[in-house]
Amino acid sequence: MKAIYYLLLITISTVSFSQTKKALNHSVYDNWKTLQYSKISDDGNWISYEINPQKGDGKLFIENPIKNKKKYFNRGYSAKFSSNSDFIAFKVKPISDSLHLQKLNKVKKDKQYKDSIFIRYFKENSTVKFSNIKKFGVPNKDSKFVVFMHNKEIKNKPITKDTAKTDSLIKDTVKVEKINKIKSDGTKLCVYYPSTKDTICNKYVNEYDYDNYSNFISYISITKDSLDTSIVYLFDANKKTQKIIFEKQGNAKNITLDTRGENIAFIFSGDTAKPYKYSLYYYSIKHDKLKIIADSINGNLPIKYDVSPDANLYFSENSEKLFFGIRPAPKKEKEDSLLEDERCRVDVWSWTDNYLMPQQLNKLKAEQKRSYLTSYNIKTKQVIQLGDTLIKSVRVLNKGNSKYAIGIVSEIYAKSMSWEVPEVKDYYLINTENGNKKIILSKSKFGFYISPKEKYIYWYSLQDSAWFTQSIKTGTIKNITSRINTKFFNEDNDTPSLPEKYGHAGWTKDDKYVFIYDKYDIWKINPNNNVTATNITNGRKTNLEFRYKKFDRDKIFVEDNMLLTAFNNKTKQDGYYLLNSKTSKLTKLTLEDYKFYDIKKAKNSDIYMWRKMAFNKYPDLEYGKLDFSASTKISNLDKQRDEFLWGSVELTSWVSYSGDTLEGLLYKPENFDENKKYPMIVYFYEKYSDDLHNFFTPKPIRSVINFSYYVSNGYLLFIPNIKYGTGHPGDDAYNAIVSGTKKLMQNKWVDNSKIGIQGQSWGGYQVAYLITKTNIYSAAMAGAPVSNMTSAYGGIRWGTGMSRMFQYEQTQSRIGGTLWEKQDLYIKNSPVFFADKVNTPLLMMHNDGDGAVPWYQGIEYFVALRRLNKPVWLLNYNGDKHNLSRRPNMVDLTVRMSQFFDTYLKGMPAADWIKNGVKAVNKGKNNGIKLLN
Repeated sequence: MKAIYYLLLITISTVSFSQTKKALNHSVYDNWKTLQYSKISDDGNWISYEINPQKGDGKLFIENPIKNKKKYFNRGYSAKFSSNSDFIAFKVKPISDSLHLQKLNKVKKDKQYKDSIFIRYFKENSTVKFSNIKKFGVPNKDSKFVVFMHNKEIKNKPITKDTAKTDSLIKDTVKVEKINKIKSDGTKLCVYYPSTKDTICNKYVNEYDYDNYSNFISYISITKDSLDTSIVYLFDANKKTQKIIFEKQGNAKNITLDTRGENIAFIFSGDTAKPYKYSLYYYSIKHDKLKIIADSINGNLPIKYDVSPDANLYFSENSEKLFFGIRPAPKKEKEDSLLEDERCRVDVWSWTDNYLMPQQLNKLKAEQKRSYLTSYNIKTKQVIQLGDTLIKSVRVLNKGNSKYAIGIVSEIYAKSMSWEVPEVKDYYLINTENGNKKIILSKSKFGFYISPKEKYIYWYSLQDSAWFTQSIKTGTIKNITSRINTKFFNEDNDTPSLPEKYGHAGWTKDDKYVFIYDKYDIWKINPNNNVTATNITNGRKTNLEFRYKKFDRDKIFVEDNMLLTAFNNKTKQDGYYLLNSKTSKLTKLTLEDYKFYDIKKAKNSDIYMWRKMAFNKYPDLEYGKLDFSASTKISNLDKQRDEFLWGSVELTSWVSYSGDTLEGLLYKPENFDENKKYPMIVYFYEKYSDDLHNFFTPKPIRSVINFSYYVSNGYLLFIPNIKYGTGHPGDDAYNAIVSGTKKLMQNKWVDNSKIGIQGQSWGGYQVAYLITKTNIYSAAMAGAPVSNMTSAYGGIRWGTGMSRMFQYEQTQSRIGGTLWEKQDLYIKNSPVFFADKVNTPLLMMHNDGDGAVPWYQGIEYFVALRRLNKPVWLLNYNGDKHNLSRRPNMVDLTVRMSQFFDTYLKGMPAADWIKNGVKAVNKGKNNGIKLLN
């Protein structure tokens, strides 16, 4: 009897607790916290991570999970561990409220509060702080120092209403044991030694660089007199001494040191008037020699070319080559006496142009800074031009260490990129030691790679759906997948274009084998195709998709013990396996009903950290070895959900009107009661079911509904997968989405009179189309929809300047032909031609700054429905993008969309804007969000 009593008491308590939970509301967003930017020290003993609210000040946490030590710093960010894991350096932002007040008071940006830098010692448990910091760096290989640059000193302290909070920039949650105050007349460069706590500073520094082993720092100082004088210094970080290696009237810039601390390079112009012509200087630290290695005077560059100031200047990792850019020498422009209103401004579009005019304008600044990659061989002292007016793009390999580079020619085929996907290019093999160029693939839709030991070129051919190798030594070409009975192309491709590859994992150390992916597995293949290929994972039999997880970017070969991600394509379970690439032994580590991601490994130990999530589990940070059952949970942000109703998600399936068995996700509110009727919203975008275990943070939306918010507020949420063919994307959507919706409508707990639908972009188009074909939806929201494929086909993607033709013919819109070839399909799939069939209230968002879908597409549909006296609203967030980028706009859309659906699906009072709109005279004063009685 007593046991029954206690069980009843527990049940009552549980029900009582559940009843105290509340639905998510729009007020929770600003303070809802997320974990970001997790890092692990090289020895694996320390981790750092930020916990930030969506608005306001966050915290940086530094933790030793083994010794259970934890410290946090208000407003800390951008942390960097030392290579020997004895300290961590990070920035600290000013208090956000203080900056807000300064901006309200119109304090100039250069006089606003600046960041500080903190160095936290682990053994001493102490902290050092420097104020007024612009940027900082910590060498990667041997962190003997921290280098940082100050902002210019603020001589007149800004006066604001926030004088009390000014002092709090120093006082913080963590006591700072030592504060270094460094006065500066200008921008100062400081070198701090954590081992001795010494600080050495130099003023009037414009830019600097350092090597990865903490040996040297080189920097440029420019004194401003009647004529600028540039001084280049070399600072020996070990001896704490410095010397001048260059001093001359003019401007030096782009200082760079190689990773080993052996060489320095910079460019310099002694010209006093534009256009400036630059020379490239090279300095050998070992030999203490400075010389000009490239300029337009000494004949080592093409005629009428000089060194580009806009190109990256960098050494190969092995310090054997210096890469720089050259450009046609700029000509002095003639003086123009015309006034601005006397000038003609015109863009001339020509059918002969390789790029459309909007593309040219989009690329204008980059084209004005166009340079051609060139290298200087430090051993042979040769200048080798790699790029030119034909081969404008050159990709160096293996951090510049490779003997070869890849040259890409695209401009001569650029016209066809308006309708052809992928775009056609020529690919060259370039010898970086002598500049010789050899075309490997001509008019190709795919590029090539080079094996780590540079024995082979290899590529995937879209036309042949196969992988090929070519011996660099003999030129012999082999189809290395021809004898393998599997598909190496995307089996799920459903666009009118050739399917892409799945990719590859890398090579063994001797170039003996390459690892190629199919949909599920990894194949170990000999590049000469003279050894039988081996499937080393065999995941297809159990629906497991395996992929190699590479941690160390410096390693160019596949490791003997490969950590593999594993995903069950049927159950959606996720996890990790360990594979021995030599023996093909596969060991399961974990496979769970979660989604794992963001796994990181300590460089010098077998310690890992990772995150895993589900719809009702926030992805907190976990730490441990590759025994996932014995991990340590670091954060506990999931507790934020405790006071709120949440919900659950399940896989669902049905047979579409096309006869296909499809998958979808069904989200149900917490405490779901099958005897109640629930309103339902349908959302979709291509295929979504693999995201079964995604967590959705409550936050303002950019364009699509927040799953957590609507489920918490008592909505069912249905996300169906869509299977497409060619030529009928609208009907394909109808066959999948409406069939799935009607399947769910057979359940007594779905309120069939209260079903909404929402989509953005491609999904927005389908919403606009579906409501011309069915009346089962009581409310619809379409973001950035194409409403008229005939006008959209000839439109421009203003973000890139590209024509929109390609996406209708070969990609997402899936028509499969031109407007003049398949005019009937363009009309049939355009909802604006069937606007008179619409009986569903429609809310649209289409912004005049949309760079993907021209906003006149939304206007065309709006004016058609308006004329037909259909209930329709169009939100245009001025100047904002395809998906909203400004937080105030996101908040506004979030509120309006929920008000819209609540009105039509829950019968709640309509907001003023829904009933009366918002007149232009009220814009910015009364936006109509207030609910009407």
